[in-house]
Amino acid sequence: MKKILLLLTLFSFSTYSQIKRIEPSNWWIGMNLNEITLLVYGDAINSLEPSLKYKGVSITKVDKVENPNYLFITINISAVAEPGKVKIEFKKNDKLITTKEFPLLSREKESANRASFTQKDAILLIVPDRFANDNPKNDNVTGYLEKANRTDESGRHGGDIQGIINRLDYIQSLGYTQIWNTPLVENNMPKYSYHGYAATDFYKIDSRYGTNEDFKKLVTEAKKRNIGIVWDVVLNHCGLEYYFIKDLPTNDWLNFQETKTKTNHIKSTQLDKYATMVDRSKYTDGWSCYL
Repeated sequence: MKKILLLLTLFSFSTYSQIKRIEPSNWWIGMNLNEITLLVYGDAINSLEPSLKYKGVSITKVDKVENPNYLFITINISAVAEPGKVKIEFKKNDKLITTKEFPLLSREKESANRASFTQKDAILLIVPDRFANDNPKNDNVTGYLEKANRTDESGRHGGDIQGIINRLDYIQSLGYTQIWNTPLVENNMPKYSYHGYAATDFYKIDSRYGTNEDFKKLVTEAKKRNIGIVWDVVLNHCGLEYYFIKDLPTNDWLNFQETKTKTNHIKSTQLDKYATMVDRSKYTDGWSCYL
């Protein structure tokens, strides 16, 4: 009988054993914004209680929502915190179920004083998929829904980060001082996501462009030529294949998630005093067609 109870207990604990995501995936010491909320995603994770012991770091708030697969943990990172890995423990009835490390990184020297772009800059806008394909090996990657097809004007054509790196001298010769790439983050959608505005992972470079390290190399090589990199940040929308879209944390996670009405894309309705309310609302309250 004791053996059966032990097996049942182990099975119960294993339900919570996998934390699939923590977003953001890390933070830095010495930031002006030193209180952040972590999105933690895992099976039935909100039945667990998080705790940590790390000098200068504390949990200030834990939010649980209707979907049991989510926890929102707000942590404060004080001025005395040092770089390292914060171990977050997840317990149930005071028993440790699983742990997750959250890295605190050092900021690069003078990163807080890094100059941004101004009207003095000449900015080259690049759609990476359409620019240059210098690594054909990553045109098609296992696990990605859309394959390369240069005959499809709305499809993937194979451009990548290496193609940009290899043409930095050419870009410099044209007088450009900044490169603005359309989003390079993962867009693992079935079709029409070459533009990069249907993210499925905000923290990972799309493997068809390269890796996070490839992007760092691009920044480093561009800097050698006095070229800055403008990071295109998408804060308004993402792709339907994102995990927190397929498994919504809350009933109000998205705007108009019940109706899912497609936008009419008529931007002029916001400026045209003669536009009808119907046309205006179909623009502002609609979802983009590629989401």
